[in-house]
Amino acid sequence: MTTVVEVEWIDSAVSHGWTNDYGSISRITSVGYVVEDNENQIVITESVDHEPRQAKYGCTMAIPRSAIQKVRVLRK
Repeated sequence: MTTVVEVEWIDSAVSHGWTNDYGSISRITSVGYVVEDNENQIVITESVDHEPRQAKYGCTMAIPRSAIQKVRVLRK
């Protein structure tokens, strides 16, 4: 796993309780090592332990394809 990507995606918004402010979606840019890339999602991680004792990945995020606007390969 050496591919590093920059993913531009749209994040949801939520508001709890009674409010006049309903929130708004945000355009997010995330960068990471590609763990998985399929028709449903891209999974990226911030850190990889090359000699895993318990956990192999640190700070992992799955981004649904429906939210992704653009993917740019930074390193293969």
